[in-house]
Order: sequence, then structure tokens, then C-alpha cells
Amino acid sequence: MSHQLALITGASSGIGATYAKQLAARGNDLILVARDAARLSALAQSLHEAHGVEVNVLAADLTRHEDLARIDSELRDNTRITTLINNAGMTVEGEFIDASIDQTQTMLALNVVALTQLSHTAAQVFRSRNAGTIVNGGVGTGAGP
Repeated sequence: MSHQLALITGASSGIGATYAKQLAARGNDLILVARDAARLSALAQSLHEAHGVEVNVLAADLTRHEDLARIDSELRDNTRITTLINNAGMTVEGEFIDASIDQTQTMLALNVVALTQLSHTAAQVFRSRNAGTIVNGGVGTGAGP
């Protein structure tokens, strides 16, 4: 019997890691995506040992076009993926007017562009298969007071 496969962005800590733990405990195989390869690998190993599921790691910075394209291709081409957990996100500290425009643009690339692109690709793929789940969450707004 083939296990369901979930791709989780922002999986190295926080809510993303919690999703990974919960899905692994239910027997789902996983693809973990985040920038920190070492933390991803440690989580992958612990989940595999604890639950016997297959866990693959894709280190990627989704604000970089090349990395986003690689994860987008994984969603499009890996026919085993049944779930996308779009959890990667960031905020910019402080008030908007004082924030660095470069940091704000990076935040938008991650919280809006990457989330939208991956959701769009997953929706197309899942529609063609008549099955699939997308969860978009954990994204900060970066808004100041």
C-alpha cells in the first residue's frame, strides 16, 4: 500500500515542523522544504525513526527564483504528492515606514509570490487527479502598529 505524500514548506520549525510530526504519526510520507538543511535533516531522521515513514529533504530559499522553480517542479512532476502544506512565511520587524524596502520585498516574495505560485501549481495538479489538499497558513503579515 502506498502512503500519501505531503510536501511541507517552512518545515524546519514551528507550525511546519508540527504539521510534519502530525502527518508522519498518521503514516504520511513527507517532503520537507525550508532553508535550513541541517534542521530539516535532523527532523527527517527523527520522523523516519519514530514512524517508519519516508522523509525527503529539499533545502530551498523560496525567495530565490531558482529554488522556487525547483519546488514548483517537484509539485508538478511528483505524482505521489497528495497534500501541499504552504507554511513558509516571514515578517519584517518594526513599523512599515521604518522597514527596509529590500526586507519588505523579500517578505512579499515569500508570503505572496511563493505561496501563490505553489498553490496554483498544486491546484492544477490536484484538479487533474480529482484529489488533493492545499493548506495555506503560518504566513506573517509584517504589518507594523
